[in-house]
Amino acid sequence: TPPEFGRGLKSGLFRIDYNGIANITEAFFVLNASDIEANHRFVANHPNGTLGAWAVVCSEPLQTAIATLYEQLQREHATKVFSTFEAAEAYVRSR
Repeated sequence: TPPEFGRGLKSGLFRIDYNGIANITEAFFVLNASDIEANHRFVANHPNGTLGAWAVVCSEPLQTAIATLYEQLQREHATKVFSTFEAAEAYVRSR
């Protein structure tokens, strides 16, 4: 786990019921389906895992495929995949 993850949780700036937007438009993934499932299990079982609604903004086909697989696995919090920040913002504000 990156140190900033724990620091954000301990600072009180993050609450598990917050909604948010994850910008992965600059992300380069080296993952397969089992890695995505392992990440999902980690997030789903983390004691401070989010319960809010999350929008994931993608710009490349691989990003979209990975985010869509995660969206299908996710049951603990609402996750939707978008190609624009405007659509992602509208979704998060509607929750």
